[in-house]
Amino acid sequence: MNTQNRAEIACRLVALLSVFAVSTSPASANELAEEGFSLLNHSLMHYAQSKTVYEGEGVDDCHPDLTPPVLEYGEMTIVLNQSGTNNSLCLAGGDQQLSLFEMLYNYGAILNLYDNCDAYSLLDIEIDQCSFDCDDLDGTSIGITVTDTSNNSSHWTIDVKVKDSFKVCHQGEDEGEGEGEDEGEGEGEGESEGEGEDEG
Repeated sequence: MNTQNRAEIACRLVALLSVFAVSTSPASANELAEEGFSLLNHSLMHYAQSKTVYEGEGVDDCHPDLTPPVLEYGEMTIVLNQSGTNNSLCLAGGDQQLSLFEMLYNYGAILNLYDNCDAYSLLDIEIDQCSFDCDDLDGTSIGITVTDTSNNSSHWTIDVKVKDSFKVCHQGEDEGEGEGEDEGEGEGEGESEGEGEDEG
């Protein structure tokens, strides 16, 4: 309540009390009491309204909700399987599968996720890549978009480190190099034998 409101209410109450003090009629006393209660009620309502306007109290930030979700994130590490792929994120939310939030949390991509109005379970999470293979060994990134129930959204780009723990991505290259070496050795032996026969 501001100073002007306080002064106005104080003046009205003083005036009512002055009249009440000099009045001897019970009827007048009842009328003054009713008027006093009416003034008090009006003053309280005005005080609540002014408190909202002048002090910012009573304002609900969720109606409307204009604030997007906030994500704290880290680097994500993906390990390829024996086939040289990993598409576990594509299966998130299926039968007997963790939610996408839980999987990203376990992978270290999401450290914390919160919204000023919605629980994290109500937030919609989307990613622009869910499958990884040998082509991603040099490093890649994924985009994460989080949207709340009021359609406020935020977007982040997260670095992804891809590991080939089973050493399956370079097996084809190693085999190709080995075949080339064997062919070269065979050609060398054939030439030396041929030269020996001509000299004889």
